[in-house]
Amino acid sequence: MKRVLRFLGAPFVWAHLNPSVQRFFKVLDTIIAQINKNIAVLGLVAGVVIVAINVCLRFVSSFYPSVHSLAWGEEVSSYCFIWSALFGSAYGFRKGVHISVMVLVEKFPPKWAKASVLLSHILSALFLAFMAWAG
Repeated sequence: MKRVLRFLGAPFVWAHLNPSVQRFFKVLDTIIAQINKNIAVLGLVAGVVIVAINVCLRFVSSFYPSVHSLAWGEEVSSYCFIWSALFGSAYGFRKGVHISVMVLVEKFPPKWAKASVLLSHILSALFLAFMAWAG
């Protein structure tokens, strides 16, 4: 069984130790982080602009009844904010800036601390995957 696991793990060990593969994944990680950040920012900007335009149109329509607000504005702005939150949380997960209680984790023995951090990352990834599916 040990030989089978070693055989199956050999490509992963090679990829982990190969500098060109590490460089490739570092560049890929940077590109994905920039895409996440840009989508989060553009989603927020688009949502705010659409809501502002809709508010202005509703104000103007009180004086000129022929002017109507954007019928699609509320839906699009909601989706912009939701997707902005999803991509922003993915970016925050990569940067490690999510809310966590490290005071408690630092009091654990090293093995327990590592396991609890790993479990929190797995739970966060599962939650983000569910939110992406549900969104």
